[in-house]
Amino acid sequence: MTGTQPRTVHVDNLNLNLSRPPVTTKDGKQRSDNVASIETNLDIADGQKTVVGKSSIEGDALILVVVPKVIE
Repeated sequence: MTGTQPRTVHVDNLNLNLSRPPVTTKDGKQRSDNVASIETNLDIADGQKTVVGKSSIEGDALILVVVPKVIE
């Protein structure tokens, strides 16, 4: 290593929303459920694997992992 600091990647307003497809209820109305949502700001070193959020839907695990890569 050369001893230089890795670059930092800044992300403003990272927003992930997962929702189910709309369904029509018995009374004829459409409904869509928002099942998972993550909103955050991030400062991550180039190449650093970072777990941003975790959740579960009906027993299945959801994990949002971000690994930034600076390209010149």
